[in-house]
Formats: sequence, C-alpha cells, structure tokens
Amino acid sequence: MEQPFVSVIIPVYNDTHRLQLCLQALYVQTYPYSRYEVVVVDNGATEAIATVVRCFPNVVFTHEAIRGSFQARNQGLIVARGEIIAFTDADCVPSADWLAAGVRALSDAAIAAGRIVFTFKNNQPSAAEYLDSQFYVQQETYVQREQYGATANLFAWKAVFAAVGDFNTQLPNLGDKE
Repeated sequence: MEQPFVSVIIPVYNDTHRLQLCLQALYVQTYPYSRYEVVVVDNGATEAIATVVRCFPNVVFTHEAIRGSFQARNQGLIVARGEIIAFTDADCVPSADWLAAGVRALSDAAIAAGRIVFTFKNNQPSAAEYLDSQFYVQQETYVQREQYGATANLFAWKAVFAAVGDFNTQLPNLGDKE
C-alpha cells in the first residue's frame, strides 16, 4: 500500500541560517523522498530566502506579502499537494524519523502533535526564545490538557482544513489553538 503524500509547510521571515538547517534535516528523512514535498513560504523577508531554497530539490517556494505566520501557513495550504499537512518552523530541526512518526500518528487520528525541543545559537536564547521555551510553547500541556498542538510540530489530514477552515489571520498568536 502506497504511503500518503505529505506537504511540509514552513513559514519563514529573515532566518536563512536556521532555515538551511531545517531543510537539511528534511532532506534526510526516513520517509520515502518521493512521498513528500516541502513548501517554504517567504513572509516578506529581506534576506535571500530563495538562495537557500534553491540548494534543495523537492522544495516549493512561494511568497506571502501580508505579514504573519498564520497568513503564511494559509498560503502554504493553498499550494500544498499533500493529503497530509505537516507544519514546522524555520528555526526547527526535525529528527530523521519526524515525517514517518507523524504519518504513523495519523493512522488513527485527524491531527497529531509531537515534542518540541529547544536549542539556541551558542546556547544563548534571545529574550523571546527564552520566554517561548519556558512559558509559551508547552506542547505536552497543549496536547494533554487543551487538545491542540503548536504548529512548530503538527500533522493534520488536509481534509481537516476543508472541514474547519484555514488559520485565523487576525490573531497575532495562538492561531493553532483557535
């Protein structure tokens, strides 16, 4: 039986170095390379995002002029061909079995969220990264107590979006919860 086709959506704004690390990790997944695509959505960056993207095959590059990560994710949904949608962020480095594990988790679920481990450049987080890691991006709590997952590590059948709609772009954050 053929495995489902997956679209990985990555919104990015001025983070070429970490985007390159993310794309490298996605390039070496254990999931069959022919069964996924990566959709990078440039959300108005001033850095040369396209230069990084061109280094990797199987990457679809699109733009979203209206700023906001959820606006960018919605643009990714428009171009995504997958029956499964996987979300991550440019500053994430998925493990080699990330796609395979996410697809397995959807075998009996509509959405699935996985663990998020924070790493920081030179082990020195910015103030925003520190706050996220300590107080805001608490994936286990989100899943167990609040029944949702942060889009830094989230899988869903594309049909879920057809049923409930796209992300609310009026929200500055927590659009994944909504």
